[in-house]
Formats: sequence, C-alpha cells, structure tokens
Amino acid sequence: MTINLKEILELQRELDFNIETKHNINKDDVVNKKKLAFIVELCEMINVNRCFKFWSVKNNYDREKLGDEFVDCLHFILSLSLYYKMEKTEFNILENNYDKDQLTDKILDLIKASTNINDAHDCEVIIIKLFELCKTFGFTWKDIIDFYKKKNDINHQRQKDNY
Repeated sequence: MTINLKEILELQRELDFNIETKHNINKDDVVNKKKLAFIVELCEMINVNRCFKFWSVKNNYDREKLGDEFVDCLHFILSLSLYYKMEKTEFNILENNYDKDQLTDKILDLIKASTNINDAHDCEVIIIKLFELCKTFGFTWKDIIDFYKKKNDINHQRQKDNY
C-alpha cells in the first residue's frame, strides 16, 4: 500500500497552529509531551485491540473505537513530524496480517522506537511501523483518512469549546 500524507499533514499543521496560538504554546516546550502522548495513545489503541490479553476469551473489539485510537496516534506522530520538519510525505507500507503474538511484538517494537524520537527520520520509521498495523486492523487508506478527518474536526471543536 502506498500512502501520501500531504493532505493530513496540512490538516495537522492547521490544528497545531490553532492549539499553539490559542494556548500561547512554544513548540519546543511541548515536544516531550507530544512524545509521551503518542505512547499513551498507542497503549490506548492496543488496549482496544486486546491482542495482549491472554487471560481473556474476548477476541472482538470495536472497530470504530480502534480507528479513533489509531488516528489519535497519527495526530501526535504527524505533529512531531511537523516539528522535526519531515519532508517525506509518501510511504510504501507492507500489508501484513499479524497474528496476536506478532502484533504484540510489533506494538512493543513501536513503543521502543517511540521512546527515541529525535528527528524526522525517527518519525518516518514510526509512521511506517504504525501503518503496517492497518491490514491486521482491517483498515484501508480510505478508512484512515475518514477516521482522521472525523477526529480532526472533533479536535478543532474541542478547542472552540475550551476542552
């Protein structure tokens, strides 16, 4: 699957500008908070997916909720990508379907990579790793764009409502 992030990077740029302006935020002051927020959202996403819950017999999850959590991750990694001035917008993503053990390993790898985001290349690596989960989650590129735009609208409204 080939993805081009140009459109959603622009949407993210607008959201970041809105937040930074409204709250008088210096980008340098919140970069570590964005890194932590990405990791938190990643954990929330995989909690919805349940792949690591060996003690539970429930195997199903709410696809919409998973999509919502996926794009929460995407919002933060895109924000970091903008901070680090990532120029690359097009990515080729492997379309693998991971079983629960493989997915657990992929998430742990993603968390590990997320603790060391220091430049645009690190963001690119994480974007690829994040999107490699799409097939396993049953998401198409169109699904992600739809989830992203919906959540982006919510995030703008939250700013208007003093969330």
